Amino acid sequence: MKSILIIAKNENTPSVELLCHLVSKIGCKALLSDAPGHADLVINRNFGMDYRDEDLELIARLKLNTLNPVEAQYICRDKWRCHQWLLEHGFDSPQTVMATDFHSNVGDWVLKTQRGMQGRGISHWDAVSLREHLGKLDDSRYVVQEKIDFDREIRSFHLGEKILWYEKSGGNLFQGGAGQRIYGVDPRLESLAKGIAKTLGLRLGAIDFLLKGDKTWPVDLNCYPGFKLLGDDLSELEELLQRCVKLSQ
Repeated sequence: MKSILIIAKNENTPSVELLCHLVSKIGCKALLSDAPGHADLVINRNFGMDYRDEDLELIARLKLNTLNPVEAQYICRDKWRCHQWLLEHGFDSPQTVMATDFHSNVGDWVLKTQRGMQGRGISHWDAVSLREHLGKLDDSRYVVQEKIDFDREIRSFHLGEKILWYEKSGGNLFQGGAGQRIYGVDPRLESLAKGIAKTLGLRLGAIDFLLKGDKTWPVDLNCYPGFKLLGDDLSELEELLQRCVKLSQ
């Protein structure tokens, strides 16, 4: 019997429970651990919130078959790395600096912890108030990003070569926001999403875009997406797991 290891600090989250159900449904053995280990497929749900990357270093040394490449996980769990990676690969990214390098006196800005999930660690400021606030912080692991006055927020949800599209409203999905499935997105947006996912090597992931007129900014690269938007239709996710296990043969 094939085995799939799910790495998670908390085994009782809805996403982990759903994955365990699907692993059993496709006839594989679900293994749960808070540390990397050998299996036919490894799904890492450790977000690196402790700012440590020893888990990824071990996965690389063991040469495990991971759902998403280790290199992509390094990038997606850190907002500063995301910004740098986007620019290095020719993609747009909102103006972003480390908090220690923020010196502006004008404009509206978004303060984000370098690592964070589900909207945690995000706040909005004018430049003067933000500089005052930053002077009081003991922790320098923040990034400051220009606030985009966007018209729409779109999420591309990647399941292998398949992309599902959602329009987000009301803020973060885990803090009262909502997502509505949409169809027939602009071909330029679809090409951008495919390009980012292909370059990262994503098998399972999500990318958030802010749209303003004819301008589009990718603002979040996610290797560890929740499955709330998928609702009860998990067939694509189930098929993805089946394909990835077969690739380990």
